[in-house]
Amino acid sequence: MCDPTTIRVAAALDNFALQLEGWNHWLPEEIPTLVLWINATLERYRNAAAQDALSGGNPRFEATGWFTTTNPDLQALEVVAALPRKDGKKVCVRFLSKRGCASADPTVCKFPNLVHFEPATIDPIVRDYINTKLGGISDKFSQSS
Repeated sequence: MCDPTTIRVAAALDNFALQLEGWNHWLPEEIPTLVLWINATLERYRNAAAQDALSGGNPRFEATGWFTTTNPDLQALEVVAALPRKDGKKVCVRFLSKRGCASADPTVCKFPNLVHFEPATIDPIVRDYINTKLGGISDKFSQSS
């Protein structure tokens, strides 16, 4: 039988997987990286559980927050900070990429916290990230400095 903390972590991982499934735009070559990250995070939890057993503490209690789409481990913070904004929302990086966003409507991002628009400039950090992780900048944005 699992303790309550482990049950909460398992539920958080399940919810995280359901959120990722709902995005429905993972490319086959991205899946191994995601699986490695999940495995590494579960290993981190196993290590915290062993530490709890030895110390009597509970550092693994915060592990439920590890399996969220807002976990900084999943995002390059400097990239997120440098994203162009419109009306308080960040531009969808997939929209800027050659791969494009999987939204049914090209003018509206499928994620409510992101927006599709043509920024006047694209920070070099964002440009490098898109070139490295998302197959390159879309031709229509290649001239944005």
